[in-house]
Amino acid sequence: MKTEPSAHIVIDANDHSSSFSWQKIRPYADLLRSFVLRDWKVRFGQTRLGFLWMILQPLITASLLTLVFGLLVQRGNAPIPYPLFVLSGWMGWTFFSSASLQSVQLIPQYQAMMRKVYFPKAILPLSKLIGLLPEFCIALLMTLIYGAVSGSLSIRALSVPLFFPLLLFFVFGTVAWFSALGGGYRDIQQLAPYTFQMLFFLSPVAYPFGLLGQYLPEWGKVLLYLNPMAGCIDLFRYLLFDGFELHSRVLWSAAVALLLAVSGARKFAREERKWTEGL
Repeated sequence: MKTEPSAHIVIDANDHSSSFSWQKIRPYADLLRSFVLRDWKVRFGQTRLGFLWMILQPLITASLLTLVFGLLVQRGNAPIPYPLFVLSGWMGWTFFSSASLQSVQLIPQYQAMMRKVYFPKAILPLSKLIGLLPEFCIALLMTLIYGAVSGSLSIRALSVPLFFPLLLFFVFGTVAWFSALGGGYRDIQQLAPYTFQMLFFLSPVAYPFGLLGQYLPEWGKVLLYLNPMAGCIDLFRYLLFDGFELHSRVLWSAAVALLLAVSGARKFAREERKWTEGL
């Protein structure tokens, strides 16, 4: 009986192309899948509620933020119920912050494995990105259901999939940057939590930018939207609900998101060669 020849993977030491290319990742699809499943088992395997935490976490967070910021935003005349306002902002923010914070420790965490086995290092940050997508989708579904029940859902919600890549570009860029920096500078692991605490209050998760923007000049408002998360959250609220306006400053957020994605991939590729040479 004749057997088909097995596929061979050629590793070229002179190949300096980015490991984010599909040609390099495709042969390691099973490894990427195993990393994602491993993360899920670590997070939910020892819990009694398991994957139900994907539903409970956004609900608990929305409840806590409602207690803390609810009165302030009601004075700001939010056009939708405040818990829905928080939920619509939290779904994007938690996807961004969780993926970025977890990526900081990726290279030190898997350094021993990289010494023994070759694989495209881009699989590591991509596994975090893919592993957190179900939580984002569940939070989005909860937001859509709540919006439909409350009568706040807009017909524009049908176009959300068209604009979802903006969030992916931004999160991909930050994940690539933090993975690269975390592998070379251990101080980033200490600095990252404080950075995201600051970014949380500079993003319209718990309050509309209108409350803050009324005290700022135009250049200050543009500066706020250099945070791509601000543009992503505003864009999703505009698409999902009636009563929200979309300002042209969102274009600044989109431009920064694309810049982060391109520069993050290049930075990761440069640092990846250093890790390989150092091993």
